[in-house]
Amino acid sequence: MAFKTLPYVTVLGDTTNGAHGTMIGRELANGWFYSLVPQEVELSDGKSYEGIGLAPDIYIQNTPAEILAGSDKVLELAIDKLK
Repeated sequence: MAFKTLPYVTVLGDTTNGAHGTMIGRELANGWFYSLVPQEVELSDGKSYEGIGLAPDIYIQNTPAEILAGSDKVLELAIDKLK
């Protein structure tokens, strides 16, 4: 979220999962586990992206086949953008 507010920053990859707050979790006596988010996190535009996620400036995703082949086109694009 912080990088999205900075000038000259390009975010690339996939949309985040929308879990931005710090989770507090506890185990109950019966072994069940629960968690909650005790805060609301907002971007500098005043909006909460909880449950929605942050979209990248450039959407790119590795396929399972590329990962198995040892290729990372997301990383390769990031390196190209830095050049």
